[in-house]
Amino acid sequence: MVKFAIERWVVVVVLSFAIVLMGIVSVINLKIELLPDINYPMVIITTVYPGASPERVEKDVTEKIENAATLVNNVKKVTSTSAEGLSIVRVEFEWGTNLEYSIFDLRQKLDQIRDTLPDEAKTPSINKQNVRSILPIAFLALTGNLDRKYLRFLADEVVSKKLESVPGVASTTVLGGLKREIQVIIDPSLVYKYNFPVFNVINFIKANNINIPTGYITLGNKDFTIRPFSEFYSLEEINLVPVKFEYGKAIRVQDVAQVVDGTRDVQSYALSDFKPASYVLVFKEADINTVDAVKRVRDAVPIINRALPQGANLKVVFGFDERLIPIIRNIQEEALYASSLAILIIFLFLLSFRSTLISAISIPMSILATAIGLYFNNTSINLISIGAVALAIGRIVDDSIVVIEAIQRNIANSVINGVEDLKKVIIKGTNEVLPAIVASTLTTVIVFVPIVFIQGLARELFLDFSIVIILGLIASLLVATFIVPPSFLFFYKSNYNISHENFTDKILNYIRKPYTAILQIALKRRLVTLIIAFGIFMFSLFLLAKSKKDFLPTGAFPVINIQVYNSVGGTLYDTYEKGLKVLRIVYDTARKYTHVLGATMSAGGDSEAVTFLVSISGASTISSICETRVKFESKDFDKYPLIIREAREKINEIPGITINVVDTFRSLAGLGGTKQIEVVIIGQDIDTLWELGNKYKSKFERIPGTLDLDLSWKKGVPEFRIEVDRRKAAFYGINTLDVTNLLQIATSGTLAGKYKEKGYEYDIRVRIPKPINEEQMLNLPIFSPVLNKNIPLREIAYNTPSYGPVIVERYERVRSIRIYGNKDPKYSLSEILDNMKKIFEEDPLPSGYTFQFKGEEEQRSDTFVAFTLIIFLGVFLIYTVLAIQFNSLIQPFILMVSIPLELIGVVLAINAFGSSLNLMSLMGILMVTGIVVSNAVLLIDYANKLREEKGLSVEEALITAGNIRLKPILMTTLATIFSMIPLALGLREGGYLLKPLAIAVIGGLSSSTLLTLVVVPVVYSVVEDLQKKFLNQGKVRVTQEGE
Repeated sequence: MVKFAIERWVVVVVLSFAIVLMGIVSVINLKIELLPDINYPMVIITTVYPGASPERVEKDVTEKIENAATLVNNVKKVTSTSAEGLSIVRVEFEWGTNLEYSIFDLRQKLDQIRDTLPDEAKTPSINKQNVRSILPIAFLALTGNLDRKYLRFLADEVVSKKLESVPGVASTTVLGGLKREIQVIIDPSLVYKYNFPVFNVINFIKANNINIPTGYITLGNKDFTIRPFSEFYSLEEINLVPVKFEYGKAIRVQDVAQVVDGTRDVQSYALSDFKPASYVLVFKEADINTVDAVKRVRDAVPIINRALPQGANLKVVFGFDERLIPIIRNIQEEALYASSLAILIIFLFLLSFRSTLISAISIPMSILATAIGLYFNNTSINLISIGAVALAIGRIVDDSIVVIEAIQRNIANSVINGVEDLKKVIIKGTNEVLPAIVASTLTTVIVFVPIVFIQGLARELFLDFSIVIILGLIASLLVATFIVPPSFLFFYKSNYNISHENFTDKILNYIRKPYTAILQIALKRRLVTLIIAFGIFMFSLFLLAKSKKDFLPTGAFPVINIQVYNSVGGTLYDTYEKGLKVLRIVYDTARKYTHVLGATMSAGGDSEAVTFLVSISGASTISSICETRVKFESKDFDKYPLIIREAREKINEIPGITINVVDTFRSLAGLGGTKQIEVVIIGQDIDTLWELGNKYKSKFERIPGTLDLDLSWKKGVPEFRIEVDRRKAAFYGINTLDVTNLLQIATSGTLAGKYKEKGYEYDIRVRIPKPINEEQMLNLPIFSPVLNKNIPLREIAYNTPSYGPVIVERYERVRSIRIYGNKDPKYSLSEILDNMKKIFEEDPLPSGYTFQFKGEEEQRSDTFVAFTLIIFLGVFLIYTVLAIQFNSLIQPFILMVSIPLELIGVVLAINAFGSSLNLMSLMGILMVTGIVVSNAVLLIDYANKLREEKGLSVEEALITAGNIRLKPILMTTLATIFSMIPLALGLREGGYLLKPLAIAVIGGLSSSTLLTLVVVPVVYSVVEDLQKKFLNQGKVRVTQEGE
């Protein structure tokens, strides 16, 4: 292969240019996302049951849907939320399940129970939990010194419709402003006077506002559609609608009600830079690139602004790309710094511009070759994939370094009289190390293969990481084999005199002397050496058990996003006022430390946004939700913890609220619904759950590191329970549904069709003025068909003041309550949960009640189990590759001694840098596992050669191999370590996520390299002696049997 590359160098050059060109095209066309496409195996079943209480929703809808869902194959877990008029059932499947088939099966099961659901309940809708489409990609604010009703009209009818026509935009949702509607306000006293059913107003308005084709007639050779056309064109037409005929006279709407061109009850507030606004949330199609979609939205904003009237202004207050692009750019820059540091280390060792340039070629060539693979695999440029490139750079140059060092050493030890002699030496030097670099590359690559075979979030997150590492290292091996040798010939054919010893070599000679002495002592005191190595390993296991453990690291972003939850029973306006106080506190605090770019707030949510808001917030009622966001300069992102700490102290002084400081990365990644701390208490009785939830929440709040603890539902919501006396109601011919419909008209109103004007449609809502006390409510008129007149509601019903839960939660079909919150970054998740376990042990739950840790702890536990499996499979595959390479069942065990020696460095580095054992540091351990074996391969492979070719003894071969391989081992190790330093520092926005990974690699590689150079030769020596001993004993037995 090497000879072919040198002889047919034109082929190599042409193919190299082809790779460069295709790689550049691939990079340009790769999609950009924050994270890989995470397809959670979860579907959400949403059912609207208007007017039903949470307990009624639970009994009539949620329980039936849960029972049906559990009959579907591969269901892992079923949880649910029953709220006022809304049932949300979450069905989580096993990872790897084909959701399309499961949804089809689930739909069939729901069809079978449809007749058992209440008639008033809407048809259940099934939606997949897709991270890329469930969250808005952009928040737009429409502001201006215009009437709030007109502003909302522009948001609904102009902005939203134009945005939805933008390619890649799936839908929009509007918050804030006043939405126009035509209100028919009935006077209850006139209902009593004329004695007609209140529902007549709704029914007759609907009956007189139709536009329905009824069929067609044929005249001659043409068909004509027959369409009764009777739509309202003015409010006067609504006024003239008859609601009753009495003595030949029509009683019309205008006789009993007032028709008003008004606005819907305020359901949400929105502010942009403390000015009233209407928000437009933009959602993209699932398969569309996020950055492209946001760019199209941004491009559309100036066009839309030109279509708006003077005084209105539309702007993007937050776009997904605002954080995504800087993060990706920062990682790319750190990859460039990593390349520079790796090349610097190579130059310091080789002290040759030509050799350094040859080795540096491997970096862009490998990266571009990797980009081609990513393009054809439809893998995006994301934080994980670009981070893998940055982390792999140090390892990418390793193969080229080893080849160059071998060629230089052979040139220095050979007499060269011409180009042909140089070719032979290049081929000899490359072939000398080729088996070793093939084995070392395969051992690094093979450890990532098991990720393909596991299921879960770890696979979804790190499959891209594995693909990049595998493609990059295979590309680096090919570069070292086919490009480095002819490049070396090209640069050195006119001047192939290489100094036998440069300045770096002299320094290495000083290092070799103590190293040789240490190795000789270790080979003479083998038992002591092995006991020390074993002791170090056991100590590392002890430290590992004591180390902090998290799911994901916590970092800082130049966006402060705080969700505010109002107290039980608080009005929407009260929520808005408290949220405004929080926004002002955060805004003023941030201004002390940085330049604030914007402040936004939304409180409540329109009915169209209910499902979305409930899914992302976990709040009990929509009117209690308020979300604040303050954005500041990116360069001051590290001020985030300081601002939060100071603002939190002031926010805690606001009575009646709880807050949730949203982790921006988790939110952007679609993990915002997964709480850092989440404890589920499971039991059947609502009152007991409420008491237990409050009791343990109070205890948990005293644990150091817990923040923003709250309960997933609240009891104590004041309510009027209208109890119907069934006997009296039956006497008057009135049913419960009539009562429910009457109360709906008197509180929220009932829709009675659409009013069209200039091509736009507005709701027509029939209502009775909202009662202001119990007496007015019980005096509402309800029509008795038996008496043929209205009677007061009090005749058949009475009011029982009560308090009830806002929502009812269920976990695996049993009622539950969750205690959830955040943690201080200074504390690890493991130490907080350990303290919680102690509380449960000291004060156990009553019989019939259990608890489970969920949220990030569940994700962490599942991930750690998966990674344990990956490590074991990876180690087995490494053994397989080494056994094939060395044609031995014993020597692979010698080489793999370097794997446990990495652990002490990883643990010490994690604790020294104040990091924790998390998903990222686990990936670092996995990466080191593959790398450390390559150093042992270089050492033992050369020792075997010396014994075979020169007949050296075991000790002589090991000492000679150690001295000769010291330079390439140190060079490759230091190149990898120094290339990790920019990421390990984590000084840029987004860098905190990859910081634990780099720290783990630096620590593990450092300890394993130093110990490998001593311990592996000792183990090799012991094994060789044992083999010789058993071989001699076998020969003795054979001789004795022969005699």
